[in-house]
Amino acid sequence: MKHIFFAIILFILSPIYLFSQCPGVGQNPSSAFPACGTAVFSQSSVTPCTGRQIPVPVCTGGSLFTDINPYYYKFTCFIAGSLEFTIQPNTNSDDYDWQLFDITNRNPNDIYTDASLFVACNWSGKTGATGTSTASTVVNGCEGTGVPLITKAPTLITNHEYVLMVSHFTNDNQSGYNLTFSNASAGLITDPVVPKVDTVTSPCGGQEIYVKLNKKIKCNSIAANGSDFSITTNPVINAVVGFGCSTGFDTDSIVINLANPLPTNNYAFNIVAGTDGNTLLDICGNAVVANANTQNLQIYQKPNPNFTYTVVNETCKADTLNYMHNANNKVTKWLWTFDGIPTSSALQTQQ
Repeated sequence: MKHIFFAIILFILSPIYLFSQCPGVGQNPSSAFPACGTAVFSQSSVTPCTGRQIPVPVCTGGSLFTDINPYYYKFTCFIAGSLEFTIQPNTNSDDYDWQLFDITNRNPNDIYTDASLFVACNWSGKTGATGTSTASTVVNGCEGTGVPLITKAPTLITNHEYVLMVSHFTNDNQSGYNLTFSNASAGLITDPVVPKVDTVTSPCGGQEIYVKLNKKIKCNSIAANGSDFSITTNPVINAVVGFGCSTGFDTDSIVINLANPLPTNNYAFNIVAGTDGNTLLDICGNAVVANANTQNLQIYQKPNPNFTYTVVNETCKADTLNYMHNANNKVTKWLWTFDGIPTSSALQTQQ
């Protein structure tokens, strides 16, 4: 009854804190670490965190257990099969628990309220290494010291997204663990696609360049000085931002901010090895091949009528830009259509 007892005590002492999110990055399903089957995930220590209650429908009465001191890992299934993994505590006397969820097309935080997202679990009260194996005949593990630490490997479904919760029940120390996927299971959750650039656009007049990749790459593989990117004429790069990188670990969309707008022209855009010693890396460490996928970057300037004007309202994200004609104070609407990159025939005037 360890998890139920712990949850009751916390509820009595601090009901608000019980349902609060954990503070650390990776300690909530919405900020889960992206996982790759070929890597070992080492957590040297665990940040203390009360956690939240999770429905466990396979245990007695559809129990609610608490993800105490948790870390979350997210991955996609690329080849259907059995998922074998091991959670090896750095201190063998520590008690670790885990639960796997299918979050396909769902908000990851739904795991706290929707029991149908459950896939497999092991909440054994024993200490030592826990995980899954195809050799085990025990389907799931509920609480209790008589429950085996290794349970049957669950079957993953192709193109489904999963999140694995690892909970450190032992509170007298915060020693960490290693999470390892077996060789047989590594290919199930390892994306074989090599990362590359899909599109490069600059719909706002050449000041900002938007890079879309064919898959997500590690945020920390992006050189902050912009040296991963090569553009004809070598413009000065002010900043590079990966969309979502301020709160997550991976992204497939990058914004490059230039010191000055590029003049109207066509430019060659390439990914190169940056000063950080690499190009862009996916979750498994596979790199975008340098200079192997040259993109044509077309720069179109904002409307420039032959008469003097002042801007009434303007935005790079809207379908229209409105200008005031200074000569007779007559408002002329300049239609600027975006659909990816504006074409030279996109500019029209309307009285």
